[in-house]
Amino acid sequence: MTSVEMVVLNLASQKSIHAAASKIQGLVDRVDTLINNAGMMVLDKQATEEGIEIQFGTNHIGHFLFTNLLMDQLKNAAKSSGIGSTRIVNVTSAGHRLSPLRFHDYNFEGKDVPLDERPPESLPPMFSPSASGYNGWLAYGQSKSANILFTVYLTQHLASAGIVSYSVHPGCLDDAGNEIMSKTSNFWKTTDQGAATMLVAAFDPALKAALDTSEVYLSDCQFAKATPHAVNLEAANKLFHLSEELVGMRFPL
Repeated sequence: MTSVEMVVLNLASQKSIHAAASKIQGLVDRVDTLINNAGMMVLDKQATEEGIEIQFGTNHIGHFLFTNLLMDQLKNAAKSSGIGSTRIVNVTSAGHRLSPLRFHDYNFEGKDVPLDERPPESLPPMFSPSASGYNGWLAYGQSKSANILFTVYLTQHLASAGIVSYSVHPGCLDDAGNEIMSKTSNFWKTTDQGAATMLVAAFDPALKAALDTSEVYLSDCQFAKATPHAVNLEAANKLFHLSEELVGMRFPL
């Protein structure tokens, strides 16, 4: 018989994340697979309890803190499993192409950002920042780039522990579950199709040896090419340390 425990987790609250991780630590001494799947997209600027732009704060910082608080459990699992069997899956999106990490203005406060932190010039006007400096789609893109960069960092620093990490684009899900749309366009996915790539990343034994950062991003159940800004090693290191500052903790891996 399988025992299932429910744990309440609000990724927009670091207090809630600490409480959830503490409860899990009391329940289990190992975590074999962690799928960071929760996320949000909003068009109007909002903030987490800590004052971080809510998409960056929820989609990345929340998962960053939760994952690192469970690192002992993940490493315990890896000790008695084959190399690459213990996995951390960060669900991203093709939307990462909309924006790199805005290290100079991650909270979208209207600060100047250098060229390499700006969105592609080819984007349509709907993706331009408003007068306040905010655009929900760009904020979403930044958070999804963060998911991949976090994966790159984990891949680099956890290989010696036998843990691998993958970042997954599940596809765009048809909220109404409309099977016709899914059959007439590769863009739309059913719920099952959307889950498929996550399951491949989490459990496919053929992926165990893929420890190269060029093989951290999957789409349609296959390795795919992420935008260069999302797999940049320097940016991955910089993001990890920024994330540590934003949660007020250090996590030597």
